[in-house]
Amino acid sequence: MSDRPMQVPEQVRSEPTAKEILRVWSVTNGQVFSVRVEHWDDPAAWGILLADLARHIARSYAEAGLRDEEAAFRRLVSGFRAEVPILDE
Repeated sequence: MSDRPMQVPEQVRSEPTAKEILRVWSVTNGQVFSVRVEHWDDPAAWGILLADLARHIARSYAEAGLRDEEAAFRRLVSGFRAEVPILDE
């Protein structure tokens, strides 16, 4: 794993309306987050972002040849469920 800062994707550099809304750092005892919650009024939008992020992570594992995309997604969801209690609606 590289300690260099991640590059801003070309698609973001060329989009004049792009806004950074989330950063995550891995630290010794977990993660540190910087979030601009004012970007969306409805917290459900963050749920959509989390789902999109999960799919992107699973696809990235597959593209890196580390896991099958579906297996990576299932494992990711398993970790999520272990940390977040499933609420009855």
